[in-house]
Formats: sequence, C-alpha cells, structure tokens
Amino acid sequence: MTSKSRTMCAVAAALVFASVAAAQAPLGTAFTYQGRLTDGGKPANGNFDLEFRLFDAAVGGAQVGDPVLLPSVPVAAGLFTAQLNANGEFGPTAFDGQARWLEISVNGTPLSPRQELTAAPNALFALNADLLDGLDSTDFLQCVDPRIAINATNTPGDADSLFKIREPGSYYLTGNITGVVGKHGIEIAANGVTLDLNGFDLRGVAGSLDGVSVTVAGLRNIAVVNGSIRSWGDEGVDLVTVTATNCRVAELLASGNGGNGISVGTGCTVSNCSAYQNTSNGIFANIGCTVSNCSAYQNTGNGIATSFGSTVSNCSAYNNTGTGIISGTGGTVSNCSAYNNTGIGINTGNGCTVSNCSANENSSNGIATSIGCTVSNCSAFRNLANGIATNSGSTVSNCSAYQNTGTGISTGLGSTVSNCTASANGGDGISASDGSTVADCTAQFNNLDGIRCSVSCVIRSNTCSTNGFGGGVGAGIRATSTDNRLEGNTCTGADRGIEVEFSGNIIIRNICSGNDIDWIIAANNVYGPIIDRRAPASPAVAGFSAPGSLGSTDANANFSY
Repeated sequence: MTSKSRTMCAVAAALVFASVAAAQAPLGTAFTYQGRLTDGGKPANGNFDLEFRLFDAAVGGAQVGDPVLLPSVPVAAGLFTAQLNANGEFGPTAFDGQARWLEISVNGTPLSPRQELTAAPNALFALNADLLDGLDSTDFLQCVDPRIAINATNTPGDADSLFKIREPGSYYLTGNITGVVGKHGIEIAANGVTLDLNGFDLRGVAGSLDGVSVTVAGLRNIAVVNGSIRSWGDEGVDLVTVTATNCRVAELLASGNGGNGISVGTGCTVSNCSAYQNTSNGIFANIGCTVSNCSAYQNTGNGIATSFGSTVSNCSAYNNTGTGIISGTGGTVSNCSAYNNTGIGINTGNGCTVSNCSANENSSNGIATSIGCTVSNCSAFRNLANGIATNSGSTVSNCSAYQNTGTGISTGLGSTVSNCTASANGGDGISASDGSTVADCTAQFNNLDGIRCSVSCVIRSNTCSTNGFGGGVGAGIRATSTDNRLEGNTCTGADRGIEVEFSGNIIIRNICSGNDIDWIIAANNVYGPIIDRRAPASPAVAGFSAPGSLGSTDANANFSY
C-alpha cells in the first residue's frame, strides 16, 4: 500500500425490502441499503459516487439486469442510505430465489469481494472503500465491522442481568432495551470493553437494578457511549460500586434513575452527558476524574459531585435539591454555572481552584471553598446566603458578588481578596477574617459594612460607597479588633466612613466624604492627621498652576472633604 492510501470501511446496517406483505408474498422491487463508512477508523463525511451491480456468482458469473448509479450520495457522521432497484434496474427475475451477489463501486472503483444478498432485514455486509484520490484499487484494505451486537446469543444474561459482556471487545445495541425486575440491563464483567448504545434507549422498570453496571472488582478501560438510560431502579450507569478505573462515559442522557444518573470510578472521564431527575446525584465521579460539557438538572441529590483531584469544566447544574457542583480536595472547577440549586451552588474541598464560574440564585452560598483555595473571575448573584465564602489561606480575585442575602465575599484566616466588587448584598460587602488582605476592591450599596475586618488585616486602596444602604447601619470600612492597617481607602456616602472599634490599629492616607460621620476611631490607635476640607474655601483655578489646598503636607494624612 502506498503512503497516500487510506482505509475506509462500509458496513451495511440493514437491507430492507420495500414490500413483504406475508410470508408467501413476493418481494417488492426496491430495497434500502443502509451503511456506515469509516475512514481511518473515524466516521466519514462527504459525498460519494456509488454504483451497485447484481451478479449470480461471487466471482465471475453473469451480471443480472442493469447497474444502479447513485451520484453524490451524502455521508454524514459515517452514515448513508441508498435506495436500490427502485426502477427495477436489476430486472423482473433478479430475486427469484437464486443466490445473488452485489458488487459495489465507490467513485468508479469496484470493490472486492462481492457481497451476498439475503432477504433477511438485518443482514450485515462489509466492504472496503475510500475517497480513492486517484489510487488504484489495490491500495485499499478490506475491512469488516469488528463490533459485537448485544443480543441473547452473543451476550446472554444471567440471574441478575438481561445481557452480560464477558469478554473484551467493542459492543453495540441494535435496538431499545426494556428492563425487568431484579436485573441490570447490561452487565460488564471484562476489561477493555466499549459499549455503544448506538442512539438507542435503555429503559428500566420499578424494581430493576442498574441500566449499565460493572460487577467485577478491578476492571479498567471501559467505555459507555451514545444513548439514553432512564428509569432504572438504581444507577443509570454504575462504574463505581466496584470501582472500575480509566473509563469513559460520553454522550449519554441519564434520567429518572433511582440512584445516580451516571457514576464512574477512579481516573475516568465523563463528557457531553445530561443527567435529569435522578433520585441521587446527577453525575458522580471518583478520584482523579474529568467531567466536561455536561448538564445536571433537577436531581434529588447533588448535580455533579467529584472526589479528590478531579476537574469539572464547562458544565451546568440547575435546580438540584443538593449542591450544584461539588469538587473534592485538589480539584478544579472552571467555566461552570450553578443556578437555583437548593444547596450551595459550587462547593469545594481544600486546595481547589474555581475560575470563570457563575453561581446564581442558589438557596445557600453561591460559591463555598475550603482551606487554601483560589477563586478567580467568578460571579455570585442573588444567592440566599453568602455570595462567595472561602476558608483559611484562600485567594479571591476579580470576582463579583451582587445582591446576595448574606455577605458578598467572606474569607477565612490569612486570605487575600483583590480586584473584586461586592454590591447590594444584604450583609457586609466583604468580610475579612484574621490576617487577611483586601486590596483594590469596590464595595457599594451593601446593607451593612462595605468592608469589615477583624485582626491583623491590611485594607488598602479600596473604594467603598453608600454602604449601610436600605435601612442598615454600616460603615465604609469597619475594623472590629486590633493590628489592622487601613491605608489609601476612599469611603463615601455611608452612615460612618471609617469606624475602628478597638485600639492598636494604624489608619493612614484614607479619604472620607458624604458620610453621616466620617471618622469613628477608638482611643490608642495610630493615625495620620485627619484634615477637614469639607469647606476648603479654595479659589477657582484657570491656568497651569495653583497652590495646594489640602491643608496638610503630611504624606500620611487622612482627609474629609
């Protein structure tokens, strides 16, 4: 074979004659050839010129009737359908009970061997075909579909399964499956299995077990793809009860199952799946898994739940009774949305990263993380508790928290909040625990304080306006304990501009304006001079220079204006 050649396989999924009125009735003239083309192992796409000739022998022999010429037959995702003998091209005696063989040409090149025809509606045929590209037919390899159909002959079930896969290989459905009480739909008991549902539906009944289940411990390299799994008494897909590893689940619709919609073991991937109204979690993934491009909607448990070291990306969790998205320790959640879940929108363990996510209208916190986490470029909107809540040693940056019932952004010990906006929250805008830093943030229209800090915090270069809004009593910045540094902040339009309730803090280079009281500072604090410039009596300026009107040359002065 030349280096240019490519291999394409065409497998006839069915030959269906147009008219079979009864066992004794003659066959009609037309029949449908349904096939699948693959190019280099991948589904082919494009238009192909196909020619079909009928012969009375596998080799040589006489041609029966005329050829059927079908130019530009469309092939999409590997699938095509050809209507043959619609005009009686093969002649009135083509199907007289004698054996017949079909010779197929692709783009002008006949392929060998010929395919024997039968009247069975599910007869399978294999042929080799390619785009040709000017290549000689000797450049083509013959291919056959290596997959195994799921049926009572190939995959007979046992006491707890309708069908059971006992050997490695590629398996596929040829039709829908309806469950029975006390049995799994398809049981997998071998390594190296790919199960293609082929777009068909596995429908359970009350009292049935899993739709697809791995029942042997320690299995690996299992894939379940492309179909619908619904209404099973337990899990839709269960690859976790006995912890299968290195598995793949893709393009599945799992709904109405009595347990998890989809559950996978260690080191697995779940992609392009939807889980709806399952009694437990929509999707559950064990340690070291990746869940991507999935949706979880109205599940009674959590929407998507993963264990340690997993990644969840480009997913949505909506209206689940539990948490929208859960990530275990060391996980990553990115480009996800959690909306209207009864629990927390997005909840993570220690050392996790949450980025480019939105958490809206959840009944608890929007985003809640544990120790040492990073939250960046996220938004939390109208959640019924805090917008974003982190534990100790965490970083929150470039985030927005708006109209949450509790605090907009709340941190644990030793955390950093930077370049964030907290607006119109029912509690404080930003609440920083001991040893934390809040810098370059905006807090406005919050019901209580714009920024509240406790011990040993740095509150620097923030803008706080119109806090204590909506009937609350709030300060732009409130320090409730000692050893805090308040520097370079601007606080306007609140009940109090800056309020320091305890001794031992330093307050420098801050600006207050339009507050009911600009400064409330307890005794024994250190602060730069507070300059009242609310009535500066400074002249207008028209030109290129003017004397200063600050009223102080102290670099650490604080100002009211």
